[in-house]
Amino acid sequence: MVLTDELSIRGGKPLTGEVAIRGAKNALPKIMVAALLTGEPCTLRNVADVADVEIVSDLIRALGGEVESPAPGIVVIKPAGLRPMERRVLKEFSGRSRIPILTCGPLLARFGEAPIPSLGGCRIGPRPVDFHIRALQELGGELYEEPGASRLTASRLRGA
Repeated sequence: MVLTDELSIRGGKPLTGEVAIRGAKNALPKIMVAALLTGEPCTLRNVADVADVEIVSDLIRALGGEVESPAPGIVVIKPAGLRPMERRVLKEFSGRSRIPILTCGPLLARFGEAPIPSLGGCRIGPRPVDFHIRALQELGGELYEEPGASRLTASRLRGA
């Protein structure tokens, strides 16, 4: 089934079947990082072959997680061995991509602490990340600004 505009469902019967969803390359890094919220393996299908997938895979591995690609278009993320981000990992990935800012939420939720990466500029123009920090503060994160690096801490996050 190919969807062009919308899918209308009329109630009254249980839903069964499958709908193929086209991959969204810009969503991939966020979905991969969201897998770090759990300790369980997460399987992603219909994964596009884009550079960001490799960057996030490398980042997850540097944090102690496992990433496998058992077949083209399939990525399995195993975050059970995840550990807090070390400064060397932060430095290694901060200049490579803007993706490390996305790890703040999962790391804060799992470990109660998340370093805030220095992201530098962006080829397509300014893209502030302060809304990430503000959102995590709304969830209970406390910001500590230190020379050379800032970090968020939280004993427990709460819904906002």
